Amino acid sequence: MQPFDLQEYNEILAKRTQQLQNIRHQPAQFTVLVREIPLCSEHKTSGCSVDHFFSKHYPYAYHSYQMLYDATDLEQLLELPVAFVTFKSRWGAALAAQSQQHPHPLLWITEMAPEPRDVLWKNLATSYRYLPLQNLLVFIAASLLTIFFAIPVTAVQGIAKFEKLRKWFPPAMALQLMCFNFQWYIFFEPSTQDVLSVFRGKCLHNYHNLKPQSYQELRSVVTGYLPSAVLKGFIYIVPFAMLGMAKLAGCVSGSKQEIKCCSMVFYFLVGNVFFLSLLSGSLLDEIGESFSNPKNFPSHLASAVSAQADFFMTYILTDGLSGFSLEVLQPGLLIWDFIKSHTYSRGKEKVPYLYSMPYFRVIPFVSLSILIGMVYAVVAPLLLPFLIGYFFFGYAVYVNQVYTLNFVLSNENVAQDFFYSIIVVNAYY
Repeated sequence: MQPFDLQEYNEILAKRTQQLQNIRHQPAQFTVLVREIPLCSEHKTSGCSVDHFFSKHYPYAYHSYQMLYDATDLEQLLELPVAFVTFKSRWGAALAAQSQQHPHPLLWITEMAPEPRDVLWKNLATSYRYLPLQNLLVFIAASLLTIFFAIPVTAVQGIAKFEKLRKWFPPAMALQLMCFNFQWYIFFEPSTQDVLSVFRGKCLHNYHNLKPQSYQELRSVVTGYLPSAVLKGFIYIVPFAMLGMAKLAGCVSGSKQEIKCCSMVFYFLVGNVFFLSLLSGSLLDEIGESFSNPKNFPSHLASAVSAQADFFMTYILTDGLSGFSLEVLQPGLLIWDFIKSHTYSRGKEKVPYLYSMPYFRVIPFVSLSILIGMVYAVVAPLLLPFLIGYFFFGYAVYVNQVYTLNFVLSNENVAQDFFYSIIVVNAYY
């Protein structure tokens, strides 16, 4: 009997293979992108070197090539050490793309060519030798964003601990007093305001022991729904910031750029939303205990997991109710279209559009929900029904969008199939 992970992988592999068989043959499936092409020793050109190299090593599969040029100056086109090499079969193209062509690791670098409309042409002009430095800078920037984002996450988790919030944030106590006084004001009749003014001093003195029902309602709202709502507001801008960082990594296609952004956002969510949410509930009182007694850190983490079950339950509910409803309505994009049509696009003919769901924003949050479900399946089984409802709701929303997109778009991007493997990889690791 096969393991569950291998069985699930085989099912997804069969679906992807069926998808590739259903679509028509595309030129990108027979083409390989070659970078860092050396100059020919005889003719001092990269094109001659490409023809000689692939004619020698792939005599039966090689078909043709096309060099890339820098068209900044049309009078003097500059030949780039980048070429698209076409093969006679998909097997030959896959073999050339997955093989190391030269003992030097920075020469004759091959990979499967992206679709023509998916190519980022500006990044092809960047030398492959600079890509590790760019990736390092992107990693540092993403790490700094993850670290500094801990400030609002810790503040939000402090709201969940209302007793600690009253200690560290005095306006919270004032809010409690306002709610307390309001209930006593509506309890007495207007003619008895003098009695209220005398009685209020004693009530304010003993408000810790005498907690009216309105205070309990306020506390349930503040500690329950408010942290998740504020956290969702902060996290909404993170995928777009990560996408801006991924654009600096020099990816050759838009799909690879979004896949990189998906991984960055997922690790960001795991670090900030999951682990930091577990620890930040006790950070206000025990900020130095983990450093002074590191051997007690696993026990603190285990106790924190069970203590934050209510927060993650509310987080999934907030994500399901607000996130999916916003995905259907898309108010931000509609507002942007309204502003654009009434400002600089006024008077221009409107082009019919249909906004698709951004994979770099959707897939990391779904992967995070799967992670939360796997962690709390044993600790808090009550969370599983909410998680199942979350996935059913998301299925109804996204299937409707996918069907609409397939109806409107006649040629779907094949690169979208690779996004489904990200969820499996994140769930496995």
